[in-house]
Amino acid sequence: MILARIERLALPNELAPRGIQLLTNCGGLLAVLLGCIDAMATACASQKLKPMRQAAAERVLKHAEKVRAIVKAMDGSECVRVADEQRAALEETVARVAPLAPTEADYDSDDYA
Repeated sequence: MILARIERLALPNELAPRGIQLLTNCGGLLAVLLGCIDAMATACASQKLKPMRQAAAERVLKHAEKVRAIVKAMDGSECVRVADEQRAALEETVARVAPLAPTEADYDSDDYA
């Protein structure tokens, strides 16, 4: 809305090129996100206590869903492309952590009544 007003008034600006540059830089942050998710998954797998491991797995999966949403949004962008290797790395991490997450059977205990 603001950009439309600026363009309608023919005011000089560099918003479009800066926006493309911003999106491109954000694309570089995806590698950082994937590295963090992978480190979280490694730490999760190293937890010795099952409840701690399950809680860590839930957190990893929750963050992975956020990264998936970011990837989906990046797919809608014309200037940022997500590499297939990055998608595969995310799915590999999720597949590695998913078995560690709690299941319905873990909650069927009388301890939660």
